[in-house]
Amino acid sequence: RFSLAGGSTYPVANPISMNNFGPGGGGSLTVSGGWSSCTDTVPSQAEIRLSFQGAAGPFLLIGSSGGGTSNVTFRSVAVTATPAAGERLGIRLSGSGTTLTLDRSEIHLFRDGGVEVSGGADLLVDEDSSIHDNGPRPDGGGIHCTGAGSRVVLEGSVRSNQATRGGGSLAA
Repeated sequence: RFSLAGGSTYPVANPISMNNFGPGGGGSLTVSGGWSSCTDTVPSQAEIRLSFQGAAGPFLLIGSSGGGTSNVTFRSVAVTATPAAGERLGIRLSGSGTTLTLDRSEIHLFRDGGVEVSGGADLLVDEDSSIHDNGPRPDGGGIHCTGAGSRVVLEGSVRSNQATRGGGSLAA
């Protein structure tokens, strides 16, 4: 688990790729904001911002293949794009064994969509999370879910996204 000081913005210049990460081809990672310092044991609830500012491709690519797993949780994290990021997708999930959980978190301001879920991946959005103000893109401005076995469990909100088909979300 990474525990990061709340109320801070952490700029990210290059896309992050996690494919079958961890020992033995699988693993779990929790990025947790809302801490006054990295040594605190009780969070202050102030979120952190991961601000994507750079190169081509999705901000975050989480994938699994060949029986591996990649499980990522964002807790009190805002994943956002700056205008300099241009036409970028926020997060791409791909492959059975891939799961992204949003816990009190948000994905927003990506011009090529918030989250793309494919190839049997899972997206879990809790009631205190949102995917908003993403797009425009051709399909699913907030969430684009495609491929056999792909799954979105949505308890939070998807709002103010834009797309030619399925502004908030599209399952194809």
